[in-house]
Amino acid sequence: KRKSAALMKVVSPPMEITDETKSNLGKVHYHLAYLHGQDRFPEIVCPDRIDDDESPSHDIFSVVFHLSHAASLANSQACLALARARVGLQSSASPLLHTNVPIDFDSAKDLCRRAMASER
Repeated sequence: KRKSAALMKVVSPPMEITDETKSNLGKVHYHLAYLHGQDRFPEIVCPDRIDDDESPSHDIFSVVFHLSHAASLANSQACLALARARVGLQSSASPLLHTNVPIDFDSAKDLCRRAMASER
């Protein structure tokens, strides 16, 4: 039996990951972290806990995930935001970041070095 041409899928080869691709992905993840930190995705927070004074206004785990991924892609803004949190300072990415990320000066130093080595 012959398969009809309509049922056959055309599969593209995997995308080649270049430095520009990594840079762009780093920027996207940094901005997603920032948007999460500014309460731009309220549907992510459990609705029955929003009025609770103890619950966060936004999903801090999403902020940490996206910042970490952006930093792993050498995004300097993400590296600096995480480095600030790792030494206990406030960050513009999220007002909750410094209270939810453990202090680690060696990690902060490594993040600062990564930020200095990145092109931007």
